[in-house]
Amino acid sequence: MVDIILAKLGGSVITRKDSYCAVNGKSIHRLAKEICEARKQKGFGLVLVHGAGSFGHLPVLKYGLENGSFSKKQFLGAAFTQWHCRQLNQLFVNELLKQGIPAVSVEGFAQNRVGMSGETISAVRQALRKNVVPVLFGQMAFDGEKGAMPFSGDRKIALLATILKPKKIVFGTDVDGIFDEDPKKSKKAKLLERLQLKKLYGIVKKVGESRNDVSGGMKGKVLELSRLSQTRIIVVNALKPKRFEKALLGEKTIGTIIE
Repeated sequence: MVDIILAKLGGSVITRKDSYCAVNGKSIHRLAKEICEARKQKGFGLVLVHGAGSFGHLPVLKYGLENGSFSKKQFLGAAFTQWHCRQLNQLFVNELLKQGIPAVSVEGFAQNRVGMSGETISAVRQALRKNVVPVLFGQMAFDGEKGAMPFSGDRKIALLATILKPKKIVFGTDVDGIFDEDPKKSKKAKLLERLQLKKLYGIVKKVGESRNDVSGGMKGKVLELSRLSQTRIIVVNALKPKRFEKALLGEKTIGTIIE
């Protein structure tokens, strides 16, 4: 069986997170080409997850859905948010298809925030068997206690990793990797080029949260990463050309390697 790579592209990479439902078309187009080229070279199995960015985080804040949906107005907002997230997913999948990548969305609204439905997992496995690229994304999901809540792409990566046991996980973000401090707030922040998984716990408190990111920004990502084990993780700046592609191929590039 071919090697499987899990890859996550953050919402800050494929959207413009400070503008309501604003897509970063140039970035999506370039990344689709990079993914296509990497698969041509090595033919690995790939599961893609992308963030919601301004298509999810800003609507969640607008409708006050961070802690759940309880009122009629909030459920309407949750439905709008889910629709926006699916629109972004279709734009992303469409660009992959244009590059000749057999990509399919396997996502639905009917999974809860702590796990995925059996149908979703089955679809992912079947797609991989056929060399098709399943594409999942951060969006709203039903929750038994809180109505509907955001279900982040980072959380989905962590869940998929425990099920699929991938060769490696690649995170494409809007920063060069994981730093000892928030690089957007401190000029003294130092890129951690290599990091042991157990040391992630020690830097969680130093990593800031994005103002518009209801999933906790890089801090939320670090918390999800810290739950993984026995998986090689690479974090790169996917806004920089070729870095995401090199990470997929296992070539040296600027970023953080976590083992």
